[in-house]
Amino acid sequence: MAIPTVSPSFMHAVFEYLASQGIDESTVLKQLKRRDKRQLVVNGRVALQDYQNLFAVGEALTEDNYFGLHMGASPMPRTWGLVSHLVMAAPNPLLAITALMNYSRLQLDFAQFDLSEPEGDELVLSWHSNAARRPSRHVIEHVFANIMALANTQAGYPSQRVSIEFKHDYVGDAGHVEKVLNASVSFGCSGDRIFVPKQFLQLQSQYAQDDLFSFGEELARQRLLELRGADKLINSVRESILNQLPFGLPKVAATAKTLDMTARTLQRRLQERHLSYKALLDEVRRELARELVQKPELSLSDVADYLGFNDQSAFQHAFQRWENTTPGKFRKSLAGKLKL
Repeated sequence: MAIPTVSPSFMHAVFEYLASQGIDESTVLKQLKRRDKRQLVVNGRVALQDYQNLFAVGEALTEDNYFGLHMGASPMPRTWGLVSHLVMAAPNPLLAITALMNYSRLQLDFAQFDLSEPEGDELVLSWHSNAARRPSRHVIEHVFANIMALANTQAGYPSQRVSIEFKHDYVGDAGHVEKVLNASVSFGCSGDRIFVPKQFLQLQSQYAQDDLFSFGEELARQRLLELRGADKLINSVRESILNQLPFGLPKVAATAKTLDMTARTLQRRLQERHLSYKALLDEVRRELARELVQKPELSLSDVADYLGFNDQSAFQHAFQRWENTTPGKFRKSLAGKLKL
């Protein structure tokens, strides 16, 4: 995508929440200097900056310093669209989390969730943003509060002992944030993460529907491909990288040549989209690594070679950076969970 965006359903949720607080659409639009909220939707998406402006206006109009947090705690399943349906219909908690990781970009194309299983008795769900600037506090707290609300009230999983870490500093009363999230919360941390007991993976969903989940996942895959295909350049670069990887690590000049342009032109066009070739290459390798490591017929050295790493050690370090675990542990962990 040229710029970070969110699904229009996220925008509509803000207007609906403000309406529930007694603030009509015209008042919000006046503050945004817009005549119609449809002006915020461009090519079927809403720019992250416009979405953040909505939160700023919402905070000002409601005089609520916790606007994003409070809105997120009010469950609106349709905000997440297909993702919420997949989470609710998932046969088990692992598939519910996997659906969130794989398809959250349908709603927030700049965000990525990752699951890791460090030593100890907790799982860690981490949230990352590839936007040029870190999203606002309201956006992040809204997402985390929404996930907690959906898990507890919509997905049918009993409440668990949860702790949350935010990268931003707290504003206001940290105790109030903990009360709303029903979790132990720390601020000023190295990342944005949710910690849950590993026993969570053994819970049973009240609303699991295998057939509905399979149908929804196929539809989500199609929509994700459509979203990625919305920017033909990015799609072409990703495809070129994938085609070249078996023959060595693709250089920017080689990739540019396959697209009939110079390396300088490719880099400029990526910069216009707030992207870099290095970041895109890293993203493609990461996605492919997750896929290949799950194939037991492939040795980890084969995976490293396929991804263009000079040796197994370099692959180990990269995978550790991506997933906060080693490829071997990732493979064993996933294999064990799938048996649940």
